[in-house]
Amino acid sequence: MNEKELKYYKNKLLKEKEKLLKVVRRVQEDSLKSDDSSGDDIVDKSLGTSEREHSYLLASNETDILYWIEEALKKIDNGDYGICERCNTNISHRRLEIKPYAIYCIDCIEDLEKNIGS
Repeated sequence: MNEKELKYYKNKLLKEKEKLLKVVRRVQEDSLKSDDSSGDDIVDKSLGTSEREHSYLLASNETDILYWIEEALKKIDNGDYGICERCNTNISHRRLEIKPYAIYCIDCIEDLEKNIGS
């Protein structure tokens, strides 16, 4: 991968990281706000608990993606970005465009998913 492409993907990853950080911060702020509400209504409390659980799951998923983005940024710095961790071939630009933090090429991810399903 050439320098121009690496710079493009690094910028793409940094933008995605910032977007996810905003989501995580918002979820954390919303969680703090809902913890402060002390309504006595059992339905309100139940809905609040359900919303908090949903928010925690969302934040957890976003945090996982943030981890993979950080790993991809390290790979850019190390010079091994865009290389499949399973077969060591180049991950297609098409795949990286959709998922710039991908660690597997399309063939390997399809094979892994097929093996998980069996």
